[in-house]
Amino acid sequence: MKKIAGFGLGFMLAFGVLPAHEVQASTSSTAVQQGEKLAYQLRGFNRLIDSADTYDVNQAYDSFSRQIQTAEKAIGKVSGSSKRRALSKKYVAPAKVARERVIYEVSQYRLMKVIGKDALANRVTYVDSNLKKLDRLKKRAVEIKKAGKYKALPAKMTGYLAETEKLQRTNRFAVPDLQLNHTLSSDEFDSFLLLNQDRYVNGKSLMTLSERLSYISEMKSKDMHSTGSFSIYSTKYGSAQEMIVKLGFQQHSESGILIYKYANSPKAQRDLWRKNSSQKEVLLYNTIDYAGVGRYNDYTTHLFVNM
Repeated sequence: MKKIAGFGLGFMLAFGVLPAHEVQASTSSTAVQQGEKLAYQLRGFNRLIDSADTYDVNQAYDSFSRQIQTAEKAIGKVSGSSKRRALSKKYVAPAKVARERVIYEVSQYRLMKVIGKDALANRVTYVDSNLKKLDRLKKRAVEIKKAGKYKALPAKMTGYLAETEKLQRTNRFAVPDLQLNHTLSSDEFDSFLLLNQDRYVNGKSLMTLSERLSYISEMKSKDMHSTGSFSIYSTKYGSAQEMIVKLGFQQHSESGILIYKYANSPKAQRDLWRKNSSQKEVLLYNTIDYAGVGRYNDYTTHLFVNM
C-alpha cells in the first residue's frame, strides 16, 4: 500500500514540473487539434446549409456550437496574443459566420414546433405571443446578416420557412380538435415539418397538421403493433379511408397513408419516402391539404386527406 501511494505522489510531482516550453507546446497542440475538429464540422455544416434542409441544419446546430466553444476555449489557453488571434481567425471566425448565417432560421424552426404544440392545445394567446417573438427574431436576424454581409441562404430553405410562417399567421399550421387532448412528440412534429418541406421543394402546397388525424395515425400504429400486421389494411378498422371515418374525421373526399416499421426517427422516415416512388407519390399528391402523424413503439403512420 505504501509503495502504491509513493508512486502516485511521485507521478504527480513529475507531472507538475514539466518544462514551460513543453506545457506551451501541449496547449498549442490541443488548440490546433480542436480547431481542426471544428474545421471538419464546419465543412459538414456548410454542406447541410447548401442542401437547404432546415431539419438537418437544426439537428447539427447545437453540437456545432459546442465545438466552437471548445475550440475557442482551447485557443484561449495558448500563449501569445498573436498566436491566439491567428488560430481564432483560422478556425473560430469562419465557424461563427456559418452559425450566424442560420441562427434565425434555426430559431424559427424550433419556434414552429412550439407554436404547433400551442395551436393543437388551443392556447391562442401563447401562439400570438410566440408570433411576436418571431417578429423580434426576424428583425434581429436582418441586423446581424446585414452587419456580417453574409452569403444568402438557399431559396428553398428561406422560401419553405416563409410559407410555413404564413400558415402560422393564418391559423392553418395546426388545427386542434376540442373533443381530444392528443399531443405530439418532438419527433412527430419534425416528421410533419419534413413532410411539408418535401412538398414545398417539389412545388406542392403545404399541409395543415390535424390533431384528429394525428390521433387516428397513432391508433393505426397501435393497431399494427398489437396485431403484428404491417399493412395499410386493418382487420379491426378496415382500409385507411374506413378507419379515418370510423374514428371521427368525416368531411373529406380523398385520403392517403404511409406506414413505417423500425423507422423511428424523422430522418429515417424521410429517407424511405424519398427512395420509395410509391410513398413519394402519396406524399406529393396534388390535392391533399391535411396531415396526421402518429407513432407507437416501432410503428409510425402518416395520414393525408383532402378537404
